[in-house]
Amino acid sequence: MKNKFCSILFVLTSITFVPIFAQTTQKGDEDLVKIISFLADDKMKGRESGSKEDKEAARYIAFELKKIGFKPLIGDDPLVHFEFTLYREVGFGSKFKTGKISKLEGKDFLVVPESPSAQITAKIVYITHIDSIPGNVSGKVAIIKCTKDSIPFKVTLLKDKGISAVLFFSNEEISGGRRGGTNSISIPALQITSALAAELLSTPESEVFIKTVVNSVKGRSQNVIMQLGESKFSNSILIGAHYDHIGIGGKGSGSMAPKMSEVHNGADDNASGVAATIEIG
Repeated sequence: MKNKFCSILFVLTSITFVPIFAQTTQKGDEDLVKIISFLADDKMKGRESGSKEDKEAARYIAFELKKIGFKPLIGDDPLVHFEFTLYREVGFGSKFKTGKISKLEGKDFLVVPESPSAQITAKIVYITHIDSIPGNVSGKVAIIKCTKDSIPFKVTLLKDKGISAVLFFSNEEISGGRRGGTNSISIPALQITSALAAELLSTPESEVFIKTVVNSVKGRSQNVIMQLGESKFSNSILIGAHYDHIGIGGKGSGSMAPKMSEVHNGADDNASGVAATIEIG
């Protein structure tokens, strides 16, 4: 019977999740509590991706791994840096015109931050039900009545029908900031007032001009990639977890209470997972 050897690859990621496999090393409950307490402490400010606390967490994890014999897998640095989309933000210069009349951003319309930058001149079409779109609407700008929360879903369906942009309104006043999350939609979406919607619908087939300016703001973070054993072996076991969290919350953060800005400690997402993964390592 041949002896099989393997190296243990340890990957702790910011943003990206890697499946977990196992190899045993004894660590006490006190060590687990120590790691969780450090990562979830208020001073770490929720370990938002790209923040200085995110990097401090990575260095701490690398230090803990080094103590039990892990070494960098790539070169001499256990931290492998990468660029990612931090958030999307509506820039300056977005426009909306009906004929020769320019509407006011912030008063008459708002660009959804998940929209792409685009410039469109097209006729409007009012769509009352997504599942019963009238005739050929390819290239047109759709007007729909719906809430902002349903826009990503509706945009996908309308894009498949050939719609070039979406104007949506509801009984509520237009609201929202210039900054959004990291997700994007495939065509521009603008929230308009009920008054502007009524004006547009009073002249069917009217033409509008839309210009959206949206910037993708980049950040830099790092993964912790280390190994135990020799990389020359043909078999490796990959152990991984993500160590970042959502910082102090707020709009676009993924917080369950996006209107509140306070430290989201992330003890269970995912400081505890990191501690358990280090114990496995």
